[in-house]
Amino acid sequence: MEARTKALEKAQKVAGEVKLKPNAKALANAEDYGFAGYEAQYGLPQGLMTGIHMQESHGKTNATGPATKWGTAKGGFQLIDATAKRFQVDNAYNMEQATEGAAKYLSYLYKRFDGDLEKPLRHTTQARAM
Repeated sequence: MEARTKALEKAQKVAGEVKLKPNAKALANAEDYGFAGYEAQYGLPQGLMTGIHMQESHGKTNATGPATKWGTAKGGFQLIDATAKRFQVDNAYNMEQATEGAAKYLSYLYKRFDGDLEKPLRHTTQARAM
């Protein structure tokens, strides 16, 4: 548990440096689609999903990213088709499906990187930067 607390503090420090704050849409979606419940269910730090949702789409559930060699990112969590399929999301624009799929994906990354939130966050945004 201590490693998780340290990782969360590190992620919050990084987020604070970026000064990313969720807008009203992202906060409303967090409430409407139960992000906190999914964070608890999948062992994610509180607020992580709201932050990812804000970073990826600024709370726009119908967001569509540019086409890349990996595919086109879609919906509030900007899932590409392969990731959506892997985590049982049939429609990335459907926030009920996308929220659970994103929680599963973030949980997978969180476990894969031993609770270091900086690594999975960099991993999820790496394709966008290339």
